[in-house]
Amino acid sequence: MTMLSTAWKVLLIIFTAITSVSGISSNSFIMIVTYLKHKRFLKLSPRNQIQFTMCLNNLLLQCSTVLFILVMFLIPDVQRELRQVASFVLCLFMAFGSWLAAWLCAFYTVIVVRFRHKVITSLKMKLPSLVPKLLLVTFLGCLSITVPSIWYLNSETAQNMTGNLTYSNISDTHVFHQSDWHYLVIFHTLGTILPVVISIISLVLTVTSLLGHIWRIKHNDSSWNRPLNVAHYKACRTIFLFVAVFVIIVVVGIIFVSKNGIQNFMLVLKAQIYPTELSFILISGSSKVKRALYRVVPCTSQ
Repeated sequence: MTMLSTAWKVLLIIFTAITSVSGISSNSFIMIVTYLKHKRFLKLSPRNQIQFTMCLNNLLLQCSTVLFILVMFLIPDVQRELRQVASFVLCLFMAFGSWLAAWLCAFYTVIVVRFRHKVITSLKMKLPSLVPKLLLVTFLGCLSITVPSIWYLNSETAQNMTGNLTYSNISDTHVFHQSDWHYLVIFHTLGTILPVVISIISLVLTVTSLLGHIWRIKHNDSSWNRPLNVAHYKACRTIFLFVAVFVIIVVVGIIFVSKNGIQNFMLVLKAQIYPTELSFILISGSSKVKRALYRVVPCTSQ
């Protein structure tokens, strides 16, 4: 990682404070609205179970980015073990968040699109019991691909980034980075790229279904109605926004493999915004949460 000048540290602290407040407040609001009625996780609908878990993960991710910034950028003398923990939890919650968003996209597609295959029909019936198990298996899978990051964290001589983005060597300062690019490729493939593929497939299927729905409406098929049309639009918009966020994460993650100081710094900044982005997408796609937001902040209804 890159050691920052005093000016950059001040800007980073301000940015961290703003993103932390927005990320924690927005995700906490969604969790409260989602959980308030049933007050038991297993009684929530499958969609709300995924959303609640995603918001909880976003909160943990937001806290982990703060810890990561403290030990990697702001505090020069920190034990290696603490840096390992910071790197581990950041990678874990980033990967888990990507998979949760991918499963939510797949859920929208399964619910909205009219599949005639018996397997999909049976899957819809089993969603209430399937989703909690899927979330647990996904977390364990993300945990398994993240654990090796502890052993691949190496130190090297740091460079100081000044206000004009130039560097000067500091021989007695050490920073840490993931040294094995093979592991980075595997982690980003399983932790970000594969969820992107699932989300894109969900988007294509949902858009295709929407186009077919519109075609049937134009030909006066009475079995297709406006509420389903609105559901298609909402699902397409939500999945598209998730895919857009994912693509940025993947691009920045690929750049991260090059281990350039400024690029690594930008990856951390992107991770800080990530929880807020996901929460805004969830709010825009949930009528229940939006109504609650309108009651709390009336000006948002305008």
